[in-house]
Amino acid sequence: MLLFMMIFQGIFFTSMNVYADNSLENIHLIGINEKNSIDIRFVDELDDVSKKNISIDNIALVISDEEIQLSEPQLKITPSNKYFRIFSEPEDILIHGYKNLNDNNYKINILHLSHDNLKKYSILADIHYEEKEYLENENTEKNNSLLDLKITSSHDFRTFWKDSFNIDIQSFDGRINPNPKQSDFNGRIDGVDVIVNLSLDDVLISTLSGVTSNNGHWEDEFYVKENISAPGEYTVDITATYLESNISKSSSMFVIADVDTGSSSSSTPIANAGSDYTVTIPIPGCPCDLNGSASSDPSGSSLIYLWTQKSGTPVVILDENAQTTTFTSVVSDTYVFELKVTNSDGKTDSDTVVITLTL
Repeated sequence: MLLFMMIFQGIFFTSMNVYADNSLENIHLIGINEKNSIDIRFVDELDDVSKKNISIDNIALVISDEEIQLSEPQLKITPSNKYFRIFSEPEDILIHGYKNLNDNNYKINILHLSHDNLKKYSILADIHYEEKEYLENENTEKNNSLLDLKITSSHDFRTFWKDSFNIDIQSFDGRINPNPKQSDFNGRIDGVDVIVNLSLDDVLISTLSGVTSNNGHWEDEFYVKENISAPGEYTVDITATYLESNISKSSSMFVIADVDTGSSSSSTPIANAGSDYTVTIPIPGCPCDLNGSASSDPSGSSLIYLWTQKSGTPVVILDENAQTTTFTSVVSDTYVFELKVTNSDGKTDSDTVVITLTL
């Protein structure tokens, strides 16, 4: 922390509103790269015809996939409009912008002190000018019924067994950004209700839902279970609703019945410990089945089996290395067993089964 404060000595500012004769008022600086994104919105307030107070209306900042909200951003702008600095002491973040004179953008360096390590990130941010008419009406009551709701979405096109299907949605006000792109920040809105239905052959498989937040963003996932999630072409139906506006879109996603998504020619075995079940036994000590016969290896390799108990009252497994075996117990309880299979290449896979035993 001491090192960081020494670096920022002399640039800690007591006011976010500063006078500067420049053209930063009413613009967005928007930039995005592989892991970082930034959206800074500058606005101005007229004291009189000769002076303007430039301030920050919003900062959306992502550093290495982590969304960071600056709690006390402090702004400094040079009269030449060539540099600006934003410093937030609680988050130990300094944003330093330098205008490229020949291009309509700023080169921005972000310094972040995290876990006593000072890291630097660089990003180019394009200048987007705001519509002044919208800004002038921003503090008045808007007619939300006229909102032109827009969404962008991206999701996995192909998902394998034991993978998760991931979907990512951004919501926009089309009055501000009529043709939004996935990477745009301009015009994003929070509070949009999102429903995603996954169906196969017109049969609903799962529903994901939520509300956009953190600059109009929402994401979720659906875990594709082995031998339960059927392979095939799934329909992804998206519905977004905000007040009296709604929008829908559909696309496709494929589930592939193969857990080996790597490039290696050697296949991975598939462990299957059987379906969970509940059993009532007539007398204590009666055997209960453990069945791993549905396990397989795509290349046809022989498998080595290992059963272990993960939870429940300790029991004795008749043969821990058998494909199918039994265990006995004299106590009513819920038992969890894990089956680990290993093929001739040394690759492994595991699965569990839950057995509820009552006497």
